[in-house]
Amino acid sequence: KLAGPDLSLDADADVTLGSREARYAVSRLAGKLRGIPFSASAPLVLQQAGETVTLEPARLAIGKGSIRVGGRMLPDLKATVTVQSLPLAAFRGLGRQRSLPGTLFGEAALTGSLSTPEGSFKLSGAGLSTETLKQLGVRPMSASANGTISGETLRATLKADAGKQLSVTGNGTVDLRV
Repeated sequence: KLAGPDLSLDADADVTLGSREARYAVSRLAGKLRGIPFSASAPLVLQQAGETVTLEPARLAIGKGSIRVGGRMLPDLKATVTVQSLPLAAFRGLGRQRSLPGTLFGEAALTGSLSTPEGSFKLSGAGLSTETLKQLGVRPMSASANGTISGETLRATLKADAGKQLSVTGNGTVDLRV
């Protein structure tokens, strides 16, 4: 158990180690992050067999939303992530925002390796805003980003729309080298 001002967590984990394999299972996970409840609907299981590392398909419920993730991580990548109705309020402490309204949806599929991933993603959000936009009288917006990742390059098409008050579209490339 763990408790703090923004996070409470209750979990049970089992670790099984062999000579060339390991299994890490979080059999129970529940808590609250900034007042938003989260829980795992099934055990979160990471398995290693030789050089292969796999995350069994898992679902983490966050508020009224969820994140699903699973697949092979090593030596090659073949993983998927799906985000459904994720409340952004759980992440309001990031940056300088005291509140972060809105909901996020998305999916991504990745192959290749962790160092040079390949894949595609689709993200969308509804009811998105910031305190600055509210002060300017801009209503909550919808936004989307679709793109690909290839090695060290991310390419995306972006859209944001708040009716007649704000409409932005764009394309871009991001160099992911650190």
